[in-house]
Amino acid sequence: LNAKWLCVILLAISGVLSIYFAKKEKPYGIFAVYVGLMLCLSAFGTKEFYNVDYNFGQNDLIEFAQYTKANNMTLGAIDLRRKYSLLYYYGGKVNYYDSENIENLPKDEFIVVRTRDLEDVKLPYEVIKTGRKYSLIKGF
Repeated sequence: LNAKWLCVILLAISGVLSIYFAKKEKPYGIFAVYVGLMLCLSAFGTKEFYNVDYNFGQNDLIEFAQYTKANNMTLGAIDLRRKYSLLYYYGGKVNYYDSENIENLPKDEFIVVRTRDLEDVKLPYEVIKTGRKYSLIKGF
């Protein structure tokens, strides 16, 4: 709430300054007011005004690797290149599979796959967790 009132005051000041520079026919002054306003709003007000979600796919991989390690399961990945976050946070060997060359999903293994590619997996599976970009599945 503190940033809210700061931003309202900044908007009022920038509006008055913009009108002043417009009457004086100073386009660079108007531009400077807008640039300054945007810098202040983005520096102080972003978290208060916009609910920005900074999560991305890497967080999914870290969470899935830790979850797999905590449950004492083996970890695999379908159609992913070598992802170091899986290797580091799992702490063991990660099995990498190609979706075209996989005959069956191991029953004792959690597998990471892109969520958009879930429908391409033709083998029976259950979804354990779903993240922003990746999903953790297990064959049955």
